[in-house]
Amino acid sequence: MDQQPEDSARETQHNVLDRNASVDPLLEGSKVESIAFGILIVAYACIMSVAPLIAKYPDEFNQLLRILLECACDWRLWVGISTTGILSAIAIIAFKRRNRLPSGT
Repeated sequence: MDQQPEDSARETQHNVLDRNASVDPLLEGSKVESIAFGILIVAYACIMSVAPLIAKYPDEFNQLLRILLECACDWRLWVGISTTGILSAIAIIAFKRRNRLPSGT
């Protein structure tokens, strides 16, 4: 073995770093999948908690659903929401730019 201990230690460290670099994307994907699964479980729990109420009061739920759909399909509501969002975004951008300017100008 002509290799010095320094070189073998450096190669070992390099191999460990390569292995860790290849594992990181796997861990990130696993984390995203865990979060998505958690969101699905919470959504399922919400649906299952509402199910007995729907079974007990079907007519009232039908009226509530009709009102919600009417609101969602009303174009005037969406125009108002869009306008408010755009104006808010413009105001935030202008405010941030104003704060970045030097105080002497």
